[in-house]
Amino acid sequence: MKARLRSAPGKEFHYSNVGYSLLAAIVEKVSGQTYERFLAEHLFRPAGMTRTGYVLPDWDRAQVAVEYDRHRRAQGRPMDHPWAPDGPYWNLRGNGGMLSAATKRKLFAPQVRVPELDGSYGYGWVVVDTDDGRVAWHDGGNDWSLATVAEYRRERIMVFWVSNHAYQKGKWNLEDGRLELSRGVAERVQRSG
Repeated sequence: MKARLRSAPGKEFHYSNVGYSLLAAIVEKVSGQTYERFLAEHLFRPAGMTRTGYVLPDWDRAQVAVEYDRHRRAQGRPMDHPWAPDGPYWNLRGNGGMLSAATKRKLFAPQVRVPELDGSYGYGWVVVDTDDGRVAWHDGGNDWSLATVAEYRRERIMVFWVSNHAYQKGKWNLEDGRLELSRGVAERVQRSG
């Protein structure tokens, strides 16, 4: 807490999962349960999401995708990498949440202009105003896989996709086309709906 600010408030953004991880730690302290157990009992199970979680679904290895790097070399499954007995270490826990409508409006409001993203950064989301309305998106991954979530605010359509092989060196990179791919999925949903 004594660290110097990297920039004046509202001038830049620097992505960090720490706040979400701290929130997960608070949930554990207050509830007396692990973060995953709390979500399973109070959110996932009531919503019928019985196959959601890190370790509680007791995944059969064959049900979890292998990740591939840009050279097409297998990098194993997420659980093949160092984890705590109850799932990922704290730097990857709690990195999301369920929010009220008022909080979502603030979350998706542009805060800091980021020209290289053709938009602004909100609170955890890239916010882009297009001819089709406002799009809020974020992605995450590593050198092997990529996940992208995009919400088309006007149409009220959310698209989420994930690939366990996001790059092939010198040939393609899904990160370069993530928004076009997401927009195509949203258009198909809109046509079918």
